[in-house]
Amino acid sequence: MHKNNLIIAYMLELNIKLNNPPADVAVANMLIEVERLAQFGEPLLKIVHGYGSNNIGGTIKKQALQKLAALKRQNKIASFFPCEQLNTTTEEYKALIKKYPELILDPDLLNKNPGITIIILKEKFLRHCVQGGKPKTPI
Repeated sequence: MHKNNLIIAYMLELNIKLNNPPADVAVANMLIEVERLAQFGEPLLKIVHGYGSNNIGGTIKKQALQKLAALKRQNKIASFFPCEQLNTTTEEYKALIKKYPELILDPDLLNKNPGITIIILKEKFLRHCVQGGKPKTPI
C-alpha cells in the first residue's frame, strides 16, 4: 500500500461547506458527525470549512472554530488544530505527529491550508451535544 493512501484510510474528511449551507447548518452538521464518529471510536476528523472569499476567514470557519473551542473547553473533544496555525516547532505539533504519524503526509497539514481544521476526538463524546439527530442549543 502506498503511504499516501494511509491518510485517506486513517482520517475521515467532512466538507461542511459543500453546497454552501448557512453557517449554522454547516456547524450543526459538523456536530452530528463529530458525535457519530466518536461513537465508532474514530480518533481524527478533517473538517473542510473553507476560508471565505475575503481572505480573512469565512463565516462557516469562524463559527466552526468557535464551536470547537467551546467543545474543547467543555472536555467534549480532545483538541482541534486549524492547519494554518500549526507550527512544526511547537510541542503541540510534535505531540500530535508522535501520536498520529500518518498526519505528516497530509497535504493540507503540510501546506497549512487555512480552509481545513483537524479535530482530535474523544472516545466517548458526551451524548447531550446532539440528541435525536438535531443539535441542541447551546452546547
